[in-house]
Amino acid sequence: MEMIRSFAAIELPESLKTEISHHISACRNIQEGIKWVKPKNLHITLKFIGECSTIVTESVKEALNA
Repeated sequence: MEMIRSFAAIELPESLKTEISHHISACRNIQEGIKWVKPKNLHITLKFIGECSTIVTESVKEALNA
């Protein structure tokens, strides 16, 4: 059974991702040792679920879409 890292999240509009990425770029030189998120991966996490099977993930996805 395949396990994946799962969370419930809100996708951000591209315009907001672009704006945030400009701020991230400005901060990269300020603090070293930080692993910055790529702009395409920016989101708002509502709930971290953790490692779970793809069956559970699909059930959660269906419930959230309802």
